[in-house]
Amino acid sequence: MMNKILVPFDFSEVAMNALKFAGEMAKRSGSCKLVILNVIEHPTPSSFKTMGVTDYDPMEVIYIKKLIETVKSKLDALENGNDLGDVDTIHKIKIGNPYHEIGKEISEENADLVVMGTSGSSGLDDYLVGST
Repeated sequence: MMNKILVPFDFSEVAMNALKFAGEMAKRSGSCKLVILNVIEHPTPSSFKTMGVTDYDPMEVIYIKKLIETVKSKLDALENGNDLGDVDTIHKIKIGNPYHEIGKEISEENADLVVMGTSGSSGLDDYLVGST
């Protein structure tokens, strides 16, 4: 019996398909919870040289704060307006390396299954909205 399904989510079409698939699996299993995870990749000095900053706290940077607000708003809307029916869902936002954050979330949530798309957002959307 499955208790939790983790869905890494980057707002792409394939992520939406993965969420719908995970929702159907959760419905069929009965009391399964969906954990929707968005990982905002932490900009490092090597990946974000246009600022010329080498040592800073990303939570103090305005664009990171705005990004978190935007992602939270989108996840709230997704959770409230989805077609998942009465499936128990929660969403989380993490900042860091997607690979590591997804791995940590699997352990922390004790996820029975991870459902994610095979490709995601790219280009400017990837930078502004984040990608898993």
